[in-house]
Amino acid sequence: MKIKNLYISKFFIKCLFLIVLFFVVGCSNKSEEIYNSAIQKGLDNLASENYDKAIVSFEIALEEKAGDKQAKDLKSQTEYFDIALKSFEAGNLEKTSENVERVKIIKHGSEALVKKSNDIIEEIKVITTTKKSFQNQYNDADMLFKDNDYSGSLEKIKTLLQEDLIDETYYVTIKESSQELEKSIKNEIDEQTLANTTEIEKQTNIDEENPTNSIEAYNNLDQSLKVILATTTVDERAMSPNLDGYNLYYNFDEDYLIANVHSGVGSGHPWFIIKYDESTITPVEGVVYMGGGTEYDDVTLESISTSKSDLYNRYIESKDSYDLAVEKVVESPDMTMSAYNELRTYINQ
Repeated sequence: MKIKNLYISKFFIKCLFLIVLFFVVGCSNKSEEIYNSAIQKGLDNLASENYDKAIVSFEIALEEKAGDKQAKDLKSQTEYFDIALKSFEAGNLEKTSENVERVKIIKHGSEALVKKSNDIIEEIKVITTTKKSFQNQYNDADMLFKDNDYSGSLEKIKTLLQEDLIDETYYVTIKESSQELEKSIKNEIDEQTLANTTEIEKQTNIDEENPTNSIEAYNNLDQSLKVILATTTVDERAMSPNLDGYNLYYNFDEDYLIANVHSGVGSGHPWFIIKYDESTITPVEGVVYMGGGTEYDDVTLESISTSKSDLYNRYIESKDSYDLAVEKVVESPDMTMSAYNELRTYINQ
């Protein structure tokens, strides 16, 4: 009887063991299946760039295999890359660089994430080079501004603000600084223009009240400037900015100025006779070469006197232009009244 009971007891224990073993093996296989599925889904989400979902998948894998190296590394690597990507889009290159380096040093992670991290590093290098170039352009413009070269500074800052990449997030600080500098430059130019206008108006009022002052100012000008201004009464080409494209040849013969604006080629460049007195400039006459060797014609002039005071005001209004034109004014001793009269002998021949 005891032997029978012992047999029954051993049989029961064996069955219980088999039941437990079946349950454990079944659960283990199920857990492995869930783990593998979670890892695969995580990798699929990485491929489709769904990084939040990938992290959740790797967390599920870790729940099935706590402390699993592959799942742990994939989760950490994905988290670092996600932070790097968001930092990159926000323009925080320092934080981006820190996190892509963390992605690269993880051993049991995704090679695809390592490759994408390397691509981001290359983009950061391009951005850094471009940013340095933009900063140098800004510094050049700022230096010109501080040297009071407002036109040069404005030209450079406009070029910078027209750069194709200047609107990107990475260059927002440089763009904002450039816009502020542009505003400052324009304010200075406006103030300078206003000051010049006020000075001209002030000088004009003084001249109107006391014309003698501006006549004296005209007489004290460099001779070349006086010649240009006098020639504007007979030839509008003398008013061309900087005398661009022309030279002005002249000579004085007693009280007469003989002037000739010439481009260096062709015909149609008259010699003019202009009379000087104490306060006025008066056109007298002129002769012009018409071509054909010796074909000349008379130039019809309105012999209306112009005040030296008015000519001086004309100079003040376009001072920079006239000052630059001086180098194109050439004294020509051969231009005498005798030479002029000889040219006139060819009229109507």
